[in-house]
Amino acid sequence: MRQSNGFRLGLAVAIDFLGPLAVATFAFGLGWRLVWPLIAGGGVLLLAHDGNGWIGNSTGILFAFGAATGWGLYIILMKKAGNAFEGLEGLSMSLIVAAVVATPFGLMDAPRMTLEGASRSPVWRCLCR
Repeated sequence: MRQSNGFRLGLAVAIDFLGPLAVATFAFGLGWRLVWPLIAGGGVLLLAHDGNGWIGNSTGILFAFGAATGWGLYIILMKKAGNAFEGLEGLSMSLIVAAVVATPFGLMDAPRMTLEGASRSPVWRCLCR
């Protein structure tokens, strides 16, 4: 499956999974565990080459590595929040912070949103049945 800019979604997801893999590798010590990220990196390189040349573009790859970094940081920060709060308080606090951080980005796109575009959303269709 290709996104509109020609960047393969499978490659993006493979790069994205390198974040949690790196967290797991560094959290439990390096040593022989370092072989798994190396194998995963080789697999990503195999996905990125289709026989005719390298696929993807630098912008897409940077966004994929940004997502991997974000996912890795999320795991680290949620562990710290789980240790700092009791029960599900840390999770609820993280959701509030995420909503506050993400809201301005959604509001920037609010003028472009139309009722026609919202009505084509699969979520809207499920809610209106």
